Amino acid sequence: MKPLMILSAIITIIALAGFWAVRFGPLGFVQGYFLSPPSDPAGSVTLFEPQDGLKYFVYLPHDYAADGGEYPVIYHLHGAMPFPWSIAKKMVRADIGALANQIEGLVSAGEAEPTIIVAPYDGFGFSMWSDSSSGHEMVETQIVAELMPKIEQGYAVSGSREATSIQGFSMGGFGALKIGLKYPDRFARVTSWDGAVHSWETLSSSRASIVENMFASEADFDRHSPWKMAETLAANPDGVRPKITLFSGRMEAPATYTAAFQEHLTSLGIEFRFSTADCPHDIFCFMTPERIADVYSGLGK
Repeated sequence: MKPLMILSAIITIIALAGFWAVRFGPLGFVQGYFLSPPSDPAGSVTLFEPQDGLKYFVYLPHDYAADGGEYPVIYHLHGAMPFPWSIAKKMVRADIGALANQIEGLVSAGEAEPTIIVAPYDGFGFSMWSDSSSGHEMVETQIVAELMPKIEQGYAVSGSREATSIQGFSMGGFGALKIGLKYPDRFARVTSWDGAVHSWETLSSSRASIVENMFASEADFDRHSPWKMAETLAANPDGVRPKITLFSGRMEAPATYTAAFQEHLTSLGIEFRFSTADCPHDIFCFMTPERIADVYSGLGK
């Protein structure tokens, strides 16, 4: 075979492999974030970059009125973000745009009320949406003690438990579960989209760098573990419990973690809903109208 033909064949194989990886495989997120990001929602999306604390996006419905009543709010936590801010902000913006588009569809169908969406940015990238043992990252505290009050004071947000939801994708699924179960009096809906629902064993064996940077010991991790938050929730049978929804796709690691977490919830007698999707580890594949309706139908009503 001539060298030119060999080179052409190699280029073709690489191109096909690249197309598969982006369209169907492990690089599927590239399609939704950079090649064909979600269309702009009808409402507005604004980025806030305070000098101290978390950067965050706020989506407001297109007919939002500060004196127009009280709106439900969804807090969305993104997945691990090992990218510079110039790239990361486009990705978080795409997340909130995709969710906003689906919520707008629910509102148009009369199945939900207009909703505010807030998407904070984890500048560390691998915080597990937690406070570090050393105090150099205080992401959970920044969300619960700083960002949520800021949103409730600055916007026409209900602030009631029934009107407040938290969700997350991948690492954000871990964060949403542990924050939502830790503060069940604050959140009525808690949703994990293909969440990296790590236990201490799986995190320390597969993500040693995260353990090194965030948690000094298993006991420190337990203060942020959805597994331990679930046990605390179960120990208070008279307390309120959020509506828990778990989704998993075809990527082995998050599917395995989510399956184990389901068994844990079942053993504790905690109700939840679970659904599988024929999706790679790609948030845009998961957020279909049917799945969003399954989670948020009736929101604000």
